[in-house]
Amino acid sequence: MCFSTTVSFSTSAALIPIGIYAFNKVMEIDSRYLPLALIPFMFGVQQFIEGFVWNYYDTGNIELMQTYGRGFIFFSHFFWMFWIPLTSWLIEPQPQRKNIFFALMVIGFTLGIVTILPLLSQSGRLDISVIEHSINYEIHLITHEYITKNMLRVGYAIIVLAPLLFSSVKILQNYGLLVSFSVLVTYLFFEYAYVSVWCFFSAFLSFYILYHVLHPATLEVIRNGNSQ
Repeated sequence: MCFSTTVSFSTSAALIPIGIYAFNKVMEIDSRYLPLALIPFMFGVQQFIEGFVWNYYDTGNIELMQTYGRGFIFFSHFFWMFWIPLTSWLIEPQPQRKNIFFALMVIGFTLGIVTILPLLSQSGRLDISVIEHSINYEIHLITHEYITKNMLRVGYAIIVLAPLLFSSVKILQNYGLLVSFSVLVTYLFFEYAYVSVWCFFSAFLSFYILYHVLHPATLEVIRNGNSQ
């Protein structure tokens, strides 16, 4: 997350326990909805990791800051690229959309692997700095010689946002709209720390998922095997 150690840990402290509760509630009803219920929890874990990035940046421990920074990038540049399409694919009732979401999941997983493996295995591919009270992750990808940063951002947005926006499940549609708006805000006002700030907004907006997943009406819809 961005802004400070306290904000990072506070957000994770709110998301993780409620996320576990949501996971347990959904697990009793329909396992297809488990990836959806886990989104807030996993965002909580990601923000918890970034809390340590802040902590070790403040204390000047570059080695540990880099270690936790890679943990944060694991989520932003690998995990979410297949987890969001997976979530939509599992609960999508319409076969054509389901096939598209599956294809995006495979593409996201493949591109995520290409991105994360060099970062984990080779030093010097991640620079971490603080700009305007936000963490900037500068990632030196093997594709940068051929593909611009903005092109990568557009491709990433398609992989992550399309399964939400084009889902026939209302919870995902609305969350996709909220996250899409956060993309615009981040690009216009926080472009200097795009990855960290967008992940923070997405994490905060995942409280929307928690509210609806735990709402009795939604649980009843899931129990009846329908989509909402």
